[in-house]
Amino acid sequence: MTDRNITEDIFFGTSNWKRIPKEFLGVEPLRKRLGAVLFAHIKNERPALRSELDTNLKECQKQLKLLDIGRSTSAECKAFLSELSQQFWTICKDAVNDHYEDAYFLAEDDDDFDINSPYAVRRIRAFVQKLNAIFAQNHEQYGQKYNISTE
Repeated sequence: MTDRNITEDIFFGTSNWKRIPKEFLGVEPLRKRLGAVLFAHIKNERPALRSELDTNLKECQKQLKLLDIGRSTSAECKAFLSELSQQFWTICKDAVNDHYEDAYFLAEDDDDFDINSPYAVRRIRAFVQKLNAIFAQNHEQYGQKYNISTE
């Protein structure tokens, strides 16, 4: 280590390197400056990292809660399937009745309703109404066998 310091002093003591202040030359000053830069970067990124970690923790806890339900006996399996079917029925009922307030419908923000969107089928009533409107427009435009012009 001391040989390296001596070699650095000799190297930086020659030619144009003499003009640069000592606190900017060598491994030790570089290590200190990089440490300060790294500390500042970590300090700036910490809130975003914390937020991301909290979000991921909540998601993992939600998934673990789903796995935590015991299903080793037939009664537990029946209870689980009953709860699952109840949730499914509620989501289907809400979709048909145009009530899109469940988390299932809020999975992807789709303000501009587009039937080609993979999330369009979640809003089944709006999806069917949009297809009906497209069908009516096509039927009105192309549905006749003969085109009788009044001109």
